[in-house]
Amino acid sequence: MLRLTILVVGLCTGHAGKTTLTRSTLRCLKEMGIKPCAFKPKAANNLWYDFDVVYESLSRGRLYGMDAKLLREESDTNIREEMINPVHRLWNESEQPDYILDRIFVDNKTILISKNLMKINRMMEGLFDLLYDKADQIIETTNKDTTTELFKYHERGIKNSFTEISKNCDVVVVESYSDVALPWEELKPDIVLGIKPWEISVYNAEKYMMAFDILHGKEISTEKVTALLEPVKRIRILPQPSAQVVDYMKERIRPILREYI
Repeated sequence: MLRLTILVVGLCTGHAGKTTLTRSTLRCLKEMGIKPCAFKPKAANNLWYDFDVVYESLSRGRLYGMDAKLLREESDTNIREEMINPVHRLWNESEQPDYILDRIFVDNKTILISKNLMKINRMMEGLFDLLYDKADQIIETTNKDTTTELFKYHERGIKNSFTEISKNCDVVVVESYSDVALPWEELKPDIVLGIKPWEISVYNAEKYMMAFDILHGKEISTEKVTALLEPVKRIRILPQPSAQVVDYMKERIRPILREYI
């Protein structure tokens, strides 16, 4: 039964450290005897720059990113990566970057919204064939208006996955994407943790959401939201070796989690 929702956001563009902080939070909660699960409503990978994990997942007839893989490993759950990250976009690197497809997980079914996949698949010698074969529904689109209309599948996938995850854990740790302040408009966090190099900021969730509502709109940046409020606490963090950073941050965040749980 869900007791708490924690939102993790990036306070800068680029590599803020959201996934590391989310993993640290999950690991700490498990050590406290609490059953947590991660949730990343939206994520994306670039076919060129993220090819290792793209190739790994496509070889299994699936599509997920490294973040979803790492978050599942830290979660106290057996659910698959597609439920932890129900909306996953695959980008193509070109002179004018464009998305290849969206993989949406709804009601334990995989829906593909394909825009430029057939051309890419021919170039990649059928790399996407198994994903196509295993998909429950494939929607081909080239029209922007149609693509906008198809975003209703995104909402269904996110809502259904969050509902299922909430049934089977005590705490959901939600990771946003990029520097977006709220990754899903229906989300109601109890704690907001922001991260950037050198610092973790803890925000009062009610005031954070009030600031978000004042600005109103889609994909509002954390910079705009946090300009309207002060964190209740700042935690200094230092750079760490990759093999140690999750455990290091786990101990930095532990006192905050104890206050709320």
